[in-house]
Amino acid sequence: MKTAKKLTALLLALLITASLAVITAEAAGVASGVAAVEAEHISVRSEPGADGAVIARLSRGSVVVVLEKAGAWYRINYNGIVGYVPGRYLSGISPEADLLALGKVTDEEVNMREEPTTKSQSYGVLNTGDILTVLGIENGWYKVRIGDKTGYMRSDYVEIWSSYRPSQAGLSTDPVGKTQFHTPAPPSNDETIALGQRIADYAVQFVGYDYVYGGDSPEEGGFDCSGLVTYVYAQFGYNLYHGSNSQYRMYGVEVAYEDMLPGDLVFFSYDGGNDIAHVGIYLGNDQVVHASDYGVGVIISDLTSDWYQSFYYAAKRIILPEEE
Repeated sequence: MKTAKKLTALLLALLITASLAVITAEAAGVASGVAAVEAEHISVRSEPGADGAVIARLSRGSVVVVLEKAGAWYRINYNGIVGYVPGRYLSGISPEADLLALGKVTDEEVNMREEPTTKSQSYGVLNTGDILTVLGIENGWYKVRIGDKTGYMRSDYVEIWSSYRPSQAGLSTDPVGKTQFHTPAPPSNDETIALGQRIADYAVQFVGYDYVYGGDSPEEGGFDCSGLVTYVYAQFGYNLYHGSNSQYRMYGVEVAYEDMLPGDLVFFSYDGGNDIAHVGIYLGNDQVVHASDYGVGVIISDLTSDWYQSFYYAAKRIILPEEE
């Protein structure tokens, strides 16, 4: 009798454990692939069905991370927004695909592995809030990069902030192709050109400083992207809000890619300009100085390289001649 009771208790414990595992897996949101929206416009809803509240609207070409199937609907993540869309409006669902995105670790001591399997070697662990770049997806694992290290992390431990796949969105990867070709070059003179050059030269001294979220002065040990811009421009009498969206929308005039001058601001976006994700200061010769990411810090990058071509959105000139 005692043996039977023990067996019953053991079976019950196993059933509870299995149920909890299923619940945890569903709540964590293991990514099953990526897909593109093929309708002109669709609504993202809070629940799978027409009665769910609309929490976002997507347009043709928007790229989403597919989390799970719910009947005729899919639970998706779009730029950090999690909700449901009808499956018939998605195309190109693939469990293995390239993906460029920003991600944040959502748990403690999460292994970053050499290959997409728990049997693979661990490069080390990351913790809640750590920021990384997502490069792709492979059968429920994200290919990720942090600093100079590339590996894999289980997708249920990474929250996507924004995602974009150029080949699906149908946008050119040529940065010049994303500018307005007929935008006239803004006015400039020898004085403003010289000042822009001084600003660019001044910014270069901060190469090697750490990336610090919210940082906007050397006294804080480092900068985030817009904080570097705010600090550098402040030294020359320009008070710009700390925030890449504000800096793009509030200041200066737009400059075509081929008309950029040293000191101009260069902006990057994952979603065609709805949200400005990054900003740097142009140095000339396709070079930009910027506060890149955790583990990378302030660096100089080539605008003709893949990431910067893919996400380049616009350039703006802050230094303009005074009106007579």
